[in-house]
Amino acid sequence: MSMERALFKNASFAFETSAMSFDEIENKLYWVKNGETVFSSNANGEEVTSHVTIEGAQISCLVSKGDFIFAADELLDEESREYKIHVISKKNEQTAVNYRVDKKLTCVGLFTRF
Repeated sequence: MSMERALFKNASFAFETSAMSFDEIENKLYWVKNGETVFSSNANGEEVTSHVTIEGAQISCLVSKGDFIFAADELLDEESREYKIHVISKKNEQTAVNYRVDKKLTCVGLFTRF
């Protein structure tokens, strides 16, 4: 499997990761906040727009950073094969606010296929 690095960020937070088989998921990963896409990017870091919900997703990895937990989800849709990330606080609130852009979290192999 190929490994590619990408940086995904918006005004609230940043996340740095290595993704496996990026091409197989059409170079799309999503930042999700309260069930809505707040930022999405392809492998080149170009922003793309899409609407994503958090229902029907399976959590593949949880990574803790400060007061936040980063959950990497896979939509259970074999045709679209779309992956997403949402951020929840340790109080179980789905939010990404107050997570500064200059803080980065690295996780290798976060996006693995089931």
